[in-house]
Amino acid sequence: MSVELNEPGLRDFGLMAEVSEKLFVENLETRFKANEIYTFIGHVVVAVNPYRSMGDLYSDRVIDQYRSNSSYNLPPHIYSIADSAYRNMRDRGEDQCILISGESGAGKTEASKLIMRYIAATSVRSDSERIKTIRDQLLNANPVLEAFGNAKTSRNNNSSRFGKYMDLEFDFRGSPAGGVITQYLLEKSRVIHHAPGERNFHKFYQLLRGSTPERLDQLGLANNPEQYKYLGAYGSVYSIDGVNDRLEHVAVRDAMQTVGFTAEQIDAIDQLVAAVLHLGNVEIRGPGWPQGIALPGADPSAATVVDGHHFDMAARLLGVDRTALAFSLTHRTVKDSSRAGADMRVGLNLKAAVNSRDALAKAIYDRLFSHVVHTINGNIRRDVGEPRGSVIGVLDIYGFEVLQTNSFEQFCINYCNEKLQQLFIERTLREEQLEYEREGVQWNSPVDFFDNAIICKLIEERKHGIIDLLDDECLLPGEVTTGTLMAKLNMAFGEHPHFVTRANHRSDKTLGPCDFRLKHYAGDVQYEAELFVEKNRDTLFRDLQHCMNSSTLEIVRQLFPEGPATVDLKRPLSASSSFRKSMDELMNNLLSKHPHYVRCIKPNGQQQPHMFDAELVSHQVRYLGLLENVRVRRAGFCFRQTFETFVERYKMLAPTTWPCYKKKGLTLEQAVHDIMQAAFPESGVQLRRESSGSTSGGAPAANALNSAAADTAAETSAAETSAAPTASSSPSASSSQLGGANLSEAASLQKDVYVLGKTKIFIRNPSTVADLESQRNQSKDRMASLIGACALRFVYRRRFLAMRQAATKLAALWRGYNDRMNYLDYRDQVIIVQACVRGTLARIKFRRMQRSFPKHAATYLQQQYRLRWRRRFLLALAAEVAAAGPAGLKKEHWPLVTPRSASLGSTRSQSVAAQQPVHPDTPAWRLLSPLVADCSALLYPMYRRQQLALYRRQLSPERRRVLELKLEASNLMSKRTDYPSSVARPFVGDFLNVATSPWWSSIVDSEHESVLFSHRVQKRHRSNFKAVNRDLVLTSENLYVLNRDGRANAKLNARIPLSNVTGVGASLDSDGVLLVHVKNMPKLDYIFVMAEGFNVIEFCSRLSLASRTYSSYNILFKIATTHEYNAGVKYGPCSFGFFNETNTPDPVFKRDSSSATAPSDVSARPAPIRCLIQSSPDLSSTF
Repeated sequence: MSVELNEPGLRDFGLMAEVSEKLFVENLETRFKANEIYTFIGHVVVAVNPYRSMGDLYSDRVIDQYRSNSSYNLPPHIYSIADSAYRNMRDRGEDQCILISGESGAGKTEASKLIMRYIAATSVRSDSERIKTIRDQLLNANPVLEAFGNAKTSRNNNSSRFGKYMDLEFDFRGSPAGGVITQYLLEKSRVIHHAPGERNFHKFYQLLRGSTPERLDQLGLANNPEQYKYLGAYGSVYSIDGVNDRLEHVAVRDAMQTVGFTAEQIDAIDQLVAAVLHLGNVEIRGPGWPQGIALPGADPSAATVVDGHHFDMAARLLGVDRTALAFSLTHRTVKDSSRAGADMRVGLNLKAAVNSRDALAKAIYDRLFSHVVHTINGNIRRDVGEPRGSVIGVLDIYGFEVLQTNSFEQFCINYCNEKLQQLFIERTLREEQLEYEREGVQWNSPVDFFDNAIICKLIEERKHGIIDLLDDECLLPGEVTTGTLMAKLNMAFGEHPHFVTRANHRSDKTLGPCDFRLKHYAGDVQYEAELFVEKNRDTLFRDLQHCMNSSTLEIVRQLFPEGPATVDLKRPLSASSSFRKSMDELMNNLLSKHPHYVRCIKPNGQQQPHMFDAELVSHQVRYLGLLENVRVRRAGFCFRQTFETFVERYKMLAPTTWPCYKKKGLTLEQAVHDIMQAAFPESGVQLRRESSGSTSGGAPAANALNSAAADTAAETSAAETSAAPTASSSPSASSSQLGGANLSEAASLQKDVYVLGKTKIFIRNPSTVADLESQRNQSKDRMASLIGACALRFVYRRRFLAMRQAATKLAALWRGYNDRMNYLDYRDQVIIVQACVRGTLARIKFRRMQRSFPKHAATYLQQQYRLRWRRRFLLALAAEVAAAGPAGLKKEHWPLVTPRSASLGSTRSQSVAAQQPVHPDTPAWRLLSPLVADCSALLYPMYRRQQLALYRRQLSPERRRVLELKLEASNLMSKRTDYPSSVARPFVGDFLNVATSPWWSSIVDSEHESVLFSHRVQKRHRSNFKAVNRDLVLTSENLYVLNRDGRANAKLNARIPLSNVTGVGASLDSDGVLLVHVKNMPKLDYIFVMAEGFNVIEFCSRLSLASRTYSSYNILFKIATTHEYNAGVKYGPCSFGFFNETNTPDPVFKRDSSSATAPSDVSARPAPIRCLIQSSPDLSSTF
């Protein structure tokens, strides 16, 4: 690895001249003070937490640098690990995992967020909205989980109090397709208690300080964390420097919405968080407390829940009955030993009731956190049915913890770190050493390291480990004390070198009677076993579970599915056993993936920038095993790969292996040797000897070095298809074995670049892998050029063949055309000759016939002449009809009888010719002889009937109904002046959309009635002609008059059965006045005024057709100037007349008693009604 002269310190610890802890720490300190917080150990990244912003170190520009260049040529960075994992996943299709380790406060959480940010920025190269949505959801899952699962501790302002493993799923193109989050052991005891100088989970403070006053009133909360016991413990801290809880609350809500939570779900989650705070303030007193809640049937010895605001709010926010909640907090159900299968309720004393309240609060928050993780997984998980792609796992889990008081939570956390250290040893130290031995590869002296398998066995061994002994103690009947647990531990592990208690080390006064000390790989940790049994049981009384299950809130029932009807006979796993099972699953998952390591270092214990505590850093360097990493790096090989995979990837570098080494008689080992010799002709080689056994010694190398090639490799192509490339040197590979001369020459070279094992090739330096990738990319470029040339050759050859084929076809067409022209000339000449011969023969025959039959010759000629004209007519007519197609032949195109031909016919033909003048351009076939005139006259009506029948059969039912309405309008309203303009306008029918109105079903008589017509009209009073607006609706059975002025629903004014309508009257002009005559009705006749005359035409057409279709009777329609009209009781029958006056904008109705203006036929009746209308009325403004 290259080193720049102006760079502070060494960027790679593998370049150290001497491996020592002092030099290691000094190099870290030198780079830390120069703002270089990242250093390589091969391809393991060591990161020192700067406790401050690093400016441009994580900008988009830096991301672009690591995305577009090999990390081998760039300074150490967290992005180099992310880029290595992403390239391995995308190019090789291998699942990857990134393990971030270090103690609390070393920056693991920030490192995981930076890795995910880089992967998201690198992988999203598509404009697809779905891919961008997935990316945003993956990135926004972190703030949500941090709000619910992180807290301020004495060592870290944003300490993860849970373990998180996220699988980032990608499709075959390397684009994000989803993700799955697994959480481990939330520190739920922090809900009810935290150490001095620390805070509870961030979510509580964000809710109190970020919610609006209205929302706080709804939740019954105050904007002051000190008022809540779970937040206000002695020595508590309520704020964090540089963190605004109000802004964080808004950001977390936005992140939750981006991840996929709805506003209702977010409010429900906040409601349960508020319920936990209220539960902490619920007071519980001894039996018989005066202000306690009265519980019918309660045990007199049971504790009492004090009635107050916090208890009421807790019950309301949880959606449970307050009496049931109080009873569940102070009582528990146990089996009645006196009655088989019976239960009895026993009261809890004050301490037990307080513990019950705290257990409920912890259970609510713990299950709510699991619910949040489950919901996020449901939203970001890959869609069902999508093909599985590759995965990058990111592990961000709590670091090794040593506190003043270490309890059950620290025991589980440190056990997890022991498992991760064991994984590191297995994958990077022991496994690598064994791999060298299996492959028969000689390497430098072995490296000693501490194997922590003995500690893992002490904790997790089945039936004999601390976890199983703790579980056995929890299962004992009766009250179990810490003393009995310590006695069992002393008996089992009294002689164990990594287990220390007061019983087996009486001289150690720092150990109490309930304390034990484990010698972890990171140092000794003293645990207080006082609450181990209680926390391991992790029990929540069945009464509280049933109470929560009875909640009215869906989310609470989901969190507590254990209802009264739920019977689970299986013994639930204890907290430690459940955690051990989770660790086993995590280890199996990590073992199935290619690992990458980030080792985080905490520079000081005060979380201060620019401060470097060498002693604290030295301790972390020792327990993280970083010196062993350096020694392995210097002693081992950075890259190894099986022969088959290596040849498949780099076979284009040697002519003897491209495209298939098997066809050239080579073995895999020979093919690998040929590739390396072609790529590095100056390199040396150590080939294994068949007789060599396992080598002496052996030192492990960091397993992360296995991915060195991928870290420096460029993107792979989907397929390589081309001819063999050239190489700078081509070793002989025609024989089945490597010749002795070649081996001797190779062994004599000075530098060992690579070593061939039994099944794998080992390369010492990452620069060699980078050179291989560079030559592979150059070969790909050459092959791409060759492929492009072949593609162009194919394109131009195909173009040439097409042009040649076109030229051949063109020549053939020309020859055919020329031959046809010659043939036509010859044919015309032959026809002329034939015609002359036939004419000569016909004349000879005619003369003979004339001589033989002088009397009948004229008759015969006339007969032949008539037959000729008839055939000509029928053939021409058939051709013309066929050419006319479906449109048919019009009358003006039918054959004519010409004056010329009429002169040869009868007088009738002459009269027809006189009526049909002939145009000069008329085709000859239409100038017919009078001999076929009668035939033509008979054929045309038959032809038109046939065309009409064809047209009718082609009509759709809807078009037929339209034409029927138009035909009805033609029969009824053709006298009106506005009828011609209405022919082209389509009928609308339901102008008011009555059929789809919600109130129509309440008005109509029968659900089978269909709406035929609806329109807004003016209804005129029959006596005083006062106008009111109404809706006129025509159905298949009735005529409705509706009133909708100012109403949401219509009111029925009149329902007139169609059978009662006797007649309809309208004027001859284009007005919209309409008279409706009815019988058997109190209101006999109606006057309606529509917006325009076209509506009158449509209404009358539909009414006429409906009366015949649905009622089988006819209505009299009268279109005239004068009508009979019944004006009611006051006036009785009278005349109704229409008069045109252009100066009237609207129809004017009035009575005219003068006989001069009244129609003559109504002079003897009461004063007629005079309706004045304008010639072209525009009544749209009236409606």
